[in-house]
Amino acid sequence: MSLGTKCDEQRPRCSHCQRHSAVCEYPNLRKTSSASERSISVTPGPSLSEHPHVDADLNLTDLQLLSHWILIASRGFGDQAEDMMAWQKDLTEIACRFPFLMHGILAVSAFSMARLVPVAEGHHYLLAAAHHQSQTFPSYRQIISDVQRNMSEENCHAVIAAAHLIAVHSACSVGCPGLSDTIGQGQSSLNEVCEWLSLLRGARRIMLYRSDWTTTGPLSFHLGRPAPAIDLSCSPEDDHLAALGGLFANWDDSPGRHSPSDRDAYQMTLTLLRESYATSTYPQQHEQERAGLKMALLVWVEKFPQRFFELLSEPRPEALILLAHYCVLLQRRAARHWFLEGTAERIMSMVYHLLDEKWRHWVAWPVEEIRAHA
Repeated sequence: MSLGTKCDEQRPRCSHCQRHSAVCEYPNLRKTSSASERSISVTPGPSLSEHPHVDADLNLTDLQLLSHWILIASRGFGDQAEDMMAWQKDLTEIACRFPFLMHGILAVSAFSMARLVPVAEGHHYLLAAAHHQSQTFPSYRQIISDVQRNMSEENCHAVIAAAHLIAVHSACSVGCPGLSDTIGQGQSSLNEVCEWLSLLRGARRIMLYRSDWTTTGPLSFHLGRPAPAIDLSCSPEDDHLAALGGLFANWDDSPGRHSPSDRDAYQMTLTLLRESYATSTYPQQHEQERAGLKMALLVWVEKFPQRFFELLSEPRPEALILLAHYCVLLQRRAARHWFLEGTAERIMSMVYHLLDEKWRHWVAWPVEEIRAHA
């Protein structure tokens, strides 16, 4: 076709070229279309396959899980509408640049799906959850292995979000009968609970590591702290908790059973638990100071001493009894977070089975509370 003649773009040859028996050359639109179909891009720019961070190995199940996350599963994160929007929109967009975060989102979404479908179909989603969780860990672990060197202002929000999602996945594992059939029966179940608590502690520490970065990010609302002066009388249940001091108030220091460091760890953990109960009654007075039940749960896990964690892992009956009383707060929060539903009940069942008969009267009150609200 002559450049000086306007083409009428008929196919396969324009009318001008047909009259002059000339070769009609069009751009290879089929090739261009095929390339664009192979890559999905929200905005004009390089295709996803060319992006250095993108894992393009998505299938229809993954797309279904991403849709489920945006529409349903993300609603269990945060208290305010803007908090949920951060998980629904901002962090989903960040995940498009950091595949380990996308896998974390899909893993939690798969757990949510498994809860909503028949058991036979739910097994498929539990397998998907396990797969995506395994894909989350390598890059995440590489970063947190040396946080000072590997975490940056660019990736910190993805790392923090992934830490929270990994902890949520662990909570789902504790509370999901389809995945944790042994829960409530003994030591293997306790290992899962300890892993969840450890991951939650780790997520809080990563969150607080560079608060100068996180205060301006989508997860800044997780930085809220309760009021520094905590009035224990605010809790109507403090009498139940204060009585737990009898577990170790009259200990002797005989070798091989008790030590001063153990007693200190229990006393500190009990004090934190009493403060958490009092904090759970606080209203959300200020937007930047979101106290209440959420912070009560997080601060206890974040602050209890490492020695208590070791005593719980053994397990010592006194540590199990304190954990049982924490379950009451956990159950009350579960009404706001789908991924905590059933977790308190299953941990309480585990504690009850692990305790000898002579210790079970110490958990009578939390058992009654949890049964009444199950």
